[in-house]
Amino acid sequence: MVRNVGFKPYHQDQTLLLPLSLDEFIPANHNARIISAIVDKLDLSALYDKYCTTTGQNAYDPRMLVKVLFYATFKGIFSSRAIENELHTDTAFLYLSAMQKPTYRTISRFRSNFFDELEEIFEQIVQICLDLDLAGLNHVAFDGSKIKANASPKKAMTQVQLKNRIRKLLKKSILTDEEEDALFGDGSPYSFSEELTQDDKIMKEIERLIEAYSHLQDSDAKRICLTDEDANVMKIGRQRLPGYNIQAAVDDKAHVIVAADVTTEENDYHQLVPMMKQVVHNTGRNPEIISADPGFATYDNYQFLEDNGFCGLIPDNMHFVDTCGQSKYFTKSRFLYDSERDQYTCPAGRTMRFVRTQKDKNGEFLRLYQGNCSYCPLHLSCTKAARRTISRHPREELISKMRARLATPEGKAEYAKRITVAEAPFGNMKANKRWRELSHRGLKKVKGECLLHVIGHNLGVICKHASIEKVKNLTSARGVSYSVSRSSEKMLRTAESTWEGEPRAGSCHECSEFAVCWLQNREPGPMVGIICA
Repeated sequence: MVRNVGFKPYHQDQTLLLPLSLDEFIPANHNARIISAIVDKLDLSALYDKYCTTTGQNAYDPRMLVKVLFYATFKGIFSSRAIENELHTDTAFLYLSAMQKPTYRTISRFRSNFFDELEEIFEQIVQICLDLDLAGLNHVAFDGSKIKANASPKKAMTQVQLKNRIRKLLKKSILTDEEEDALFGDGSPYSFSEELTQDDKIMKEIERLIEAYSHLQDSDAKRICLTDEDANVMKIGRQRLPGYNIQAAVDDKAHVIVAADVTTEENDYHQLVPMMKQVVHNTGRNPEIISADPGFATYDNYQFLEDNGFCGLIPDNMHFVDTCGQSKYFTKSRFLYDSERDQYTCPAGRTMRFVRTQKDKNGEFLRLYQGNCSYCPLHLSCTKAARRTISRHPREELISKMRARLATPEGKAEYAKRITVAEAPFGNMKANKRWRELSHRGLKKVKGECLLHVIGHNLGVICKHASIEKVKNLTSARGVSYSVSRSSEKMLRTAESTWEGEPRAGSCHECSEFAVCWLQNREPGPMVGIICA
């Protein structure tokens, strides 16, 4: 028996006299409203131009599909079927789609075709973050993270494995032909032509393996993944799996990603310069302080920062071993270099003079220094060889300047921010949003998928720190792109020419208080230790 006395009327089959407004579906401060307002500010003319509106059935509005995709990525929903289900059940999705219900095939096709325009849309969202004062470029941290490709590790083969596989398939094809010849004979009425006796599936597989073998010979890679040939086998966690290396530049103010890219290189040595150019291009400004882990530490990167006047905090590979670790033998930092006499002084006080030059793996000449280690009381703590040899790179002074900068209290404080700034977005995307494996194959589509997740992260930052009123008060960008028109190379040359005639930023014992204040964005005062130790 149902009791109705003392309760509010409840009837699921009750019809409404007036239809509900879409505005009543979600609260006034809901995240879907903020994302909808942001998409309304974007210039999507390039996306609209891809549609043919003169023939055929009317298509879904791209702006509606962009809102649905952005909100789904923000919520950590990546499956097109799951998004279609949310469009039938979730009021926020119903609000964004205006009660329209595209199928999962429509969503999937739109997402694949949408990747080409994501780079420009990402630049516009970065500009919106700057307008909302969520990024100040006081400190930009760079980092890379590996993610597993949509490919099987068993399909990653070396040249030898490809050869063996091709021989096995050829042998199988020959055995099949011999069995058919023995069964039918050449003069049998049941004999087939040579075209019909060949196994098309095997021949296509052999052609694919030969093409992969040729591609592997032309590249420097040791393995090639047959499922996704653009993927590179790299260390992901404790395993070596096919994957991609995602690069991100993160602003320290609200952890907004101001630049992102995808590469197939396993290390980060060659990623700093293109990422720096992208930061300047997306924001139109030069960051004041740049930090990265030792994976970015190369002489070319140090030289790039030096030439353009950037304040970089990038420790070399042996920095933490020398400062915090314990080594069996004396590290190179214990040997003092005298530039005037071109010699080293070892911890025992003995002189180590230049003996010869030697090429490194990059073809640059290293200067080698040796001393008289006979009867040295510290011999066992220095080396197990008869003599200790110290090598010096032609640009060794760049490491000395970087270490001097990192040794200051200001340098330590700024570099301590890096781990919380650079690692937080990857933790959010991989752990909170459960994005641990790629869904697409090929470098081009993987870049689009990466940018979609980066945009989802930035939208989360906006929803956390900005109100719907603040977003709506922004100048509308419809018809006017937020993207920066100036080139990064021009900005970098401007940064270099700014220091022409002045002491170069980062040059030890030549810095001025004006340069230090420019790097720290402070008034001239007593703090002058960020450049020189």
